[in-house]
Amino acid sequence: MVMTYRDYDLNTLAKAYFTNDELAKLYKSYNSLIALETCNRVEFYLDGSEDEGALIELINEKAGVRPRVLYDLDAIKHLLMVVAGLDSMFLGEREILSQVKKAYNMGKPSPRLKILFESAIRFGEGFRRRHNLYDISFVKFLADYIMRNTGKDSSILVIGGGEVARGVVRELLRGGYRSVTVINRTTDKLKYEFGNSIRLLSLGSLMSEVMSGRYDALVVAVSVQSPLINLGDSTNNSLPRLIIDVSTPSAVNIHGNGHIKVIRLEDLREPYLNYVNGRSKV
Repeated sequence: MVMTYRDYDLNTLAKAYFTNDELAKLYKSYNSLIALETCNRVEFYLDGSEDEGALIELINEKAGVRPRVLYDLDAIKHLLMVVAGLDSMFLGEREILSQVKKAYNMGKPSPRLKILFESAIRFGEGFRRRHNLYDISFVKFLADYIMRNTGKDSSILVIGGGEVARGVVRELLRGGYRSVTVINRTTDKLKYEFGNSIRLLSLGSLMSEVMSGRYDALVVAVSVQSPLINLGDSTNNSLPRLIIDVSTPSAVNIHGNGHIKVIRLEDLREPYLNYVNGRSKV
């Protein structure tokens, strides 16, 4: 069962996401199931012996949408396109292969699904080697985009502690940035990885930091059910001049006449393709 950016806009798609608790409950209802959820796709893989009807109705009740249902060879072809990065919103990005591996490890595969996913993962790894795709990364692109629009002496505020947020921070530090602040609900893992190389704050300081006027760029990469940051046009002068929100659904909500520009995932597709050009044989 497939729902991606090709089927729905990202905010609609986000309504179909299952929380960890919801997934744990769902896995108890099936003998064979693998759930793949990323910022631009929600997919469920079931063995042919499972009844997909109940899950389709559950998704419809939850999000008001219905997934495309692929069977047999069509389902296999789709998974191969996914692991190769050829079905990604950001063509060729390597993060999807890690996400498929994680979904498989957390899933409840039957013997047939186990063979399918292990074979698909090997295919994805080989495809990337053959076509020089291992250097293509959405995280590296995003960090490069930030660095091209700021300078090493710029102050950067990153909201989030997930894979994208941590990856961007790593790349900024490697690029010589020394004024990076990260805000997240929990800080222990971030402190363990980055130590004193970044400034770490809890979520309670979010709005005061965003409005402080001390930052040149704001990068938001979180998973939330509703906007985390609500701003009005009147706050224009105190905001970072570069605001990037790669959250799904969007975590930054602007009220007013549109004077404040927020760069979202959809806005990054064209510059990403320019980044990819020349890096791959595909």
